[in-house]
Amino acid sequence: MNRKHILLVGGTGMLAGLASYLAIEHNVTVIGRNKEKMASVVQRNPETCHPLIVDYREEEALSSALQHAVQQNGPFDRVIAWVHRGSGKAMQLILNHSETAEVIHI
Repeated sequence: MNRKHILLVGGTGMLAGLASYLAIEHNVTVIGRNKEKMASVVQRNPETCHPLIVDYREEEALSSALQHAVQQNGPFDRVIAWVHRGSGKAMQLILNHSETAEVIHI
């Protein structure tokens, strides 16, 4: 099986089910702010679901977390990002770390 590395931004809320589904066959890096919600998502697929506890509005923390994820699991093949308006440069930072990825912005 050819596992892809997928970045899922906002994967502990409305996209939690998607995180679990994708982690069955792929490595999924999930960005979320809430530790309890993240634990619930990760426990379903602990070997393929990789948590990043970060608020995407905190630009330096987001950039550092994305760098770490790429170092750990390779470049992102796909990005699914639930990023709200008023999030500053979050989407641009995500794109900067996902140059070769297919990107879906929700």
